[in-house]
Amino acid sequence: MRWQKIVTMILGFWFAISAFLPYILNMPADLWNNFFMGILVILFGFLMIKDTNFSVIIIILSGIWISFISFVPFFMQKDINMVNSLFIGILIIIMSLIERKQVVK
Repeated sequence: MRWQKIVTMILGFWFAISAFLPYILNMPADLWNNFFMGILVILFGFLMIKDTNFSVIIIILSGIWISFISFVPFFMQKDINMVNSLFIGILIIIMSLIERKQVVK
């Protein structure tokens, strides 16, 4: 198993857990977005272990959504949540692109 898969699943786990940290979130929309997107990244991270190109694309799209949502004022009323979402989304995208490049070879 390559390290990118493990890092992607850890990032998804952190994003799901961060939904319940009171100093990061303050709205139900934040909680549900972080929790479900984290679970989605974890599940497709496990599928990525089988080297399926489809799961990598889903994770890339999830990372794009996580990064994009950090700029929506309705969801991000705390700066720490914006920073958390932006960095986690970018890292998920980077890890998935590296993994996709290795799967294609």
